[in-house]
Amino acid sequence: MKYLIFSVFVFFFSCAGNKFNKATLNKEIREYAFCLCLNHAFSDNVSNSILKEDMSLPMYFDVTNHANGQFFKLDSLSKKFALSIQPSQIQDYSNRKPIIAKCFEFSKSNEIDSIVENE
Repeated sequence: MKYLIFSVFVFFFSCAGNKFNKATLNKEIREYAFCLCLNHAFSDNVSNSILKEDMSLPMYFDVTNHANGQFFKLDSLSKKFALSIQPSQIQDYSNRKPIIAKCFEFSKSNEIDSIVENE
C-alpha cells in the first residue's frame, strides 16, 4: 500500500513539474522573441553597444534550448517584424519608432504561438 501511494505521489508530482517547465519555457521563448526583435529593430551601433553590456540574447539562446530547436524560425519572424515597425505619424514624436512597445506586443502575439506550441 505504501508503494502504491508513493507511486501515485511521484506520478502527480512529475506531471505538475512538466506543466511548470512547459509554462516557463513558453514564457522564456516569448521573452527571447522580445530580445531578438529589439536587436533587429535598433541600429547596428545601438545593438552592438547593448550586446557589449547585456547578456540576455545568449542567455535566452541557452535557456530556451535554442528556442526549442527553432532558433532560425524565431529569429526570422523577429527580424521580419522588427523591420516592419514604422515611425510614428504624430509630429511630437519626431518620426521616431515605438520599438520597445511594438517588440513587446510581438512577444505576446499569435506569431510566436507556432514556435511555442512545437515544444
